[in-house]
Amino acid sequence: MTNMLDQEILKIASEGRKYDVGVCFLCRKPSELDHKLLSQCRQIIPISSEKYLVSTYPILSKK
Repeated sequence: MTNMLDQEILKIASEGRKYDVGVCFLCRKPSELDHKLLSQCRQIIPISSEKYLVSTYPILSKK
């Protein structure tokens, strides 16, 4: 992402809560996310693998 885009996403994440706007971030490398952006997150849900996800939520299994 470009620096300008990073700034806009951070602004939406931080200012959006005033207007009940939620944002969901999904990424493969959360270590590369800006710490300011992560500080705006109410919940962080790590998903380590498809196997873990399916064992936790069986409805997601492929039939």
